[in-house]
Amino acid sequence: MTYYDLHTHVLPGMDDGSSSPAESVAMLQESFRQGCRGLIGTSHYYPQESIEQFLARRMEAWNQLIGELQTLPEEPFPQLTVGAEVYYHPNLVNDEWLPGLCLGNSDYLLLEMPFRQWSPSVIRDVRALSQVRGRKVVIAHLERFLKLTDEASMEELLRCPVLIQMNSGALLNSRLKRKALHLIREGRVDLLSTDTHNMLFRKPNMEQALVELAEKGLSAETDRILRNGAEIFRLAAENHGNIL
Repeated sequence: MTYYDLHTHVLPGMDDGSSSPAESVAMLQESFRQGCRGLIGTSHYYPQESIEQFLARRMEAWNQLIGELQTLPEEPFPQLTVGAEVYYHPNLVNDEWLPGLCLGNSDYLLLEMPFRQWSPSVIRDVRALSQVRGRKVVIAHLERFLKLTDEASMEELLRCPVLIQMNSGALLNSRLKRKALHLIREGRVDLLSTDTHNMLFRKPNMEQALVELAEKGLSAETDRILRNGAEIFRLAAENHGNIL
């Protein structure tokens, strides 16, 4: 089954993801084998550096990866572009460089929420990213936060104009699987991505997750989620400078 992966750490040397261009190539090869036809490198962005500095590092990593791919002209790979997994911080909404962190050429921003109880100000900032800055916020791996914040804060977030991304690994994790399936059945999940980091313990695993969904009879839900991913990738890749 064809899919588009909007959350990966495939760019070499950027974060705790791929450690080298060679490992990035292996991740891309495995992703393509599993059916991935478009992939976004979303390296972690943290406020310890400026967005301008991050974008310069990202361009260097992109050039390294493209150089490695060009040594394999006959090898099929997913179409590629870049974005970021942006860690929430209070001043994010005011940063003039914010558009540079979006997924490719789109208005979609992949946002990682804080790993603590969410205060009302956090939820207000998420809403402002959409209503003030015009970003289409995608909440990264919501399943990781289910026990970190209270139910009221979670529901308040879900009432914001956001999309919800789940990691495919949640469907393969005995602790998370039941809740993950429930969220998908309830229509709470808009996107499924691998969040792949390497070829050791966080390899691309979409193939296994799609098998799990098929076995649970969730074909209609899966089709909707995969269509969402394909459409956002199309917008991200459209007329974007960093595209292969």
